[in-house]
Amino acid sequence: MAFNLFFPFIYHDKRFLPLLLDSLNISFGEVTEAPFEKIEWPDEGTNFDFFVKYKSDTNVFFELKYSENEFGKATNDASHLKKYEIIYRALLNNIMVSEFTSCEKFFENYQIIRNLIYIGRGNDNYCIFIFPERNNELKMKEDIILNTVLLKYRNKVKIIYLEQLVDKLIDIFNDKIHSKLITHFNLFKEKYIGEI
Repeated sequence: MAFNLFFPFIYHDKRFLPLLLDSLNISFGEVTEAPFEKIEWPDEGTNFDFFVKYKSDTNVFFELKYSENEFGKATNDASHLKKYEIIYRALLNNIMVSEFTSCEKFFENYQIIRNLIYIGRGNDNYCIFIFPERNNELKMKEDIILNTVLLKYRNKVKIIYLEQLVDKLIDIFNDKIHSKLITHFNLFKEKYIGEI
């Protein structure tokens, strides 16, 4: 699903990527990278579904969910505790509200928080979560996604509903008269939004 959503924007040397970035209000100049399955920090290991790096050093990290009903948790075991102490503890204290800096809260919200820490690893980083609005299980985590980072970082976190994004893109392409892209996103909508 992530590939089908983003590939049309990077095909032809990222020619249409500005249309996507403008629609998400994350346009910050020239894009230098836009890969799928990006691991930005190998020692930590989070794999992002899609990633955009700007020449200005702004990074945008995308986490997409489609049919899954939850964000991943971690087991409170020796290997996770070691990683928490070595990698995460200091980062959490710098970016998260205090309630979510404990290893118990971290492990309970492991995937969400691992994504969110990346907004604190650069001068102007963003983390965007995309999932279907009608997925009520994921929607129950919206408060954690939006409100666990310190106030100064909250404008760097966004939730975008898949249905609304696709409708917006279809409207944009209609205005720009891109018939192939309109066809693509109408088929995308039929495949991914008609049924979950």
